[in-house]
Amino acid sequence: MKMVVVTENGQIQGFAHGSKADHTARHTAQKDHAGLHLLPGQEMHEVDVPDELATVTDGQELYGRLRQLLKR
Repeated sequence: MKMVVVTENGQIQGFAHGSKADHTARHTAQKDHAGLHLLPGQEMHEVDVPDELATVTDGQELYGRLRQLLKR
C-alpha cells in the first residue's frame, strides 16, 4: 500500500493513504476535495507501507512507524 507523507525539516506534518498521483488527480479534478497541500519548505514523499498500517488506530504508533519507514 502507498501513503503520501508531508515533511518539513525532517518532521512529519501530515499523511494520507494513496499515491502522489492519486492526490494530484483528486486535487485538480475536485474543487471540494480536502487533501494534502504543501506549504513553502515542505516536501511530499510517497512511501510503500505494509498493508497492516491501514488498520492502526493509535496515532502515535502510526506516526512512529511512518518515521521509521521514511528513514530508509
